[in-house]
Amino acid sequence: MMRMIAGISVQLFPSPHPPTAPRAFPMVVIAKGSAAGNERQRLLAGFAPAYDGVRSAPLAGPATSTSTSGVIRPEDDSASEEDQPPAYEDVTSGKRRPSANWRFLQTLAVALFIYMLGTLLAVLLMRLRSSSSARVLATRPQEGDGRVVGQYDPNDTIQRWIHLPFSSRNYAYTSNIELNLIAEPTINYYFLTRGNTAKGAVQYSMVERSGWDSKLFKFNVTDEVGEMGFGLYMPDGSDQVDMHVDIELLVPVGGHGLQTRLGRMRAQTNNFAHHFSLDERVAINVIDLDVAGTDAVVQSATPFAAGEVKILTDGGDMRGVIAASNKIALESNTGRIVMNTHLGYLLENADMVPSLDLKTLSGDTVLLTTLSTASSFKIAALSDSGPIGLSVIQPLNSVLDLNAQSVQGPVHAALSPPFEGSIVLETSGDSSTVDFHVGLGMRDPAQRGRGFRIVDEGIDPKSFHARVYWASSIDQGPSREGGNVVLKSGNATVLLSIQQDVTGPV
Repeated sequence: MMRMIAGISVQLFPSPHPPTAPRAFPMVVIAKGSAAGNERQRLLAGFAPAYDGVRSAPLAGPATSTSTSGVIRPEDDSASEEDQPPAYEDVTSGKRRPSANWRFLQTLAVALFIYMLGTLLAVLLMRLRSSSSARVLATRPQEGDGRVVGQYDPNDTIQRWIHLPFSSRNYAYTSNIELNLIAEPTINYYFLTRGNTAKGAVQYSMVERSGWDSKLFKFNVTDEVGEMGFGLYMPDGSDQVDMHVDIELLVPVGGHGLQTRLGRMRAQTNNFAHHFSLDERVAINVIDLDVAGTDAVVQSATPFAAGEVKILTDGGDMRGVIAASNKIALESNTGRIVMNTHLGYLLENADMVPSLDLKTLSGDTVLLTTLSTASSFKIAALSDSGPIGLSVIQPLNSVLDLNAQSVQGPVHAALSPPFEGSIVLETSGDSSTVDFHVGLGMRDPAQRGRGFRIVDEGIDPKSFHARVYWASSIDQGPSREGGNVVLKSGNATVLLSIQQDVTGPV
């Protein structure tokens, strides 16, 4: 059957099988017209589903629809979307759908980006939290404390320490430094550590510059009022952290070679070591030095001068050089005390009698007093079960009052030639003895050719009582009262020597 539709001749070849809904007719489109029309006219084709097991390929062009009369007509523009066949991609356009591998790579890239972004945000949040945890704890001093100077820079490297949660276990050790300048009476700094620190060190040093400085902290001399507190956080919370804090106290001086005087300096630590180191070019005198610590080592590499010095350790050793004008007190329960001390340093009052007090329970005690510039001074050394070894060098015409006693340990002392006075040596041990030695070649400290005299006041294996002095003749008595030396041990040897060169303990 032939029918003209819009100037185009369409010939239909019906199937030998009657059509049944919803199946459509397969078709062959034959376009007739002029050559120019063939150049411009597009072929119209419909969607032909499977017919007799064969699927026709979709052709480009507007969609067509079938009618009940079996005639194919162009699609009416007014047709609803439900009547439209599904749109198919134009295979001639060159576009292709993404493959499964490509979609997998895209998904992986997005997931990796999200993970990296989340990690970065977590790190930034941790840094922010750590920064806020290292805040300054400031409290106003009590009335009468005077003007407090000191300022903490919150942008310092302390922010690089990782914050650890608070617990009673790791909030254990504290270090308290109190430095009091004469012009500004009170300065308190507290250093707190978190973590069971088994080893560590806190160092203090004086140098010739004004202001304060430190490798871990920044201190500036200002008019800021307040008591500063600083938190030190262990990097990983380990129970074995080798921590080292180096703190420089920069003291203002009036000029090279001038004396710089400070007020009080106090340091208290647990399981930390105090290291005092001074610039030898600058003369510094602290009115009051008070150091205390548990299992803490106290060490002074260079002479540290103070009016009064008090050092107390529970299990830690003491080593170094300490000079004081008035008083030195050293006490350790189980640690060794190996100190060079200078009594009467920069003594302003000639009538004052400087003193050195030494106490220990079971630790070794070795005290080296290299010099005493006072006309009179006192030394007292007491130990429960540890040995005591003393070396004392005194100036000419000075008066020494020495009392050293140990319950169970031996007591040895070495004195320099200027000593004159009474001597008492006693021991109670069954097998222990007392000994008194005078060094050969000992010379008159006054360089007047005098001889050294020993007056026996009672001698036996367990005790020695005598008086010693320098005299021009055998018949001449002592020219002055002199000092007193008492050495006693409950169950060990007691030894006293007077010799020309006193370089260390006996």
